[in-house]
Amino acid sequence: MSAEFQIEGLDGLLDRLKALPKEISGKAGGPVKRSLLAGAKLIADSAKQHLQESINQPNADGTIAQSTGKLKESIQVKRSPKPPRGVAEMVQVRVKRGKTAKGVAVTAYGKYMEFGTDKQRALPWLRPAFESNKEKALAVITSALKTEIEKAERKASKLK
Repeated sequence: MSAEFQIEGLDGLLDRLKALPKEISGKAGGPVKRSLLAGAKLIADSAKQHLQESINQPNADGTIAQSTGKLKESIQVKRSPKPPRGVAEMVQVRVKRGKTAKGVAVTAYGKYMEFGTDKQRALPWLRPAFESNKEKALAVITSALKTEIEKAERKASKLK
């Protein structure tokens, strides 16, 4: 499962970013990476909260399932080392690979909760986190990008 969105209306900022020296805005990171990570962290934090709410839902018999916390611990924000062609920078909110105490892949368990199975109803946690926070994340990214570019410009002017 993935969701993508494009940031538009930042032409002036992007021009300023392109004008910065490569050591400040190059592939090793820079303002874009840090800004995207800030927005993704907001969604990841919300995903953890939504996951806990889903876990707290009573089963059909009225009992609450016991959680080991492994899935919640496995939610992470990760920079994509090889973004798709034409994409300069990409970060992901994802579930880190691992196994539960019963040997089930944590990623599989996350999918079972999100989409349900023939024996378990869906308890979405990641999609609601994204949908309820995408506008806030965009605002965080935009604000952080402006701040990061201004910081990089100050640093670049000291290098001259």
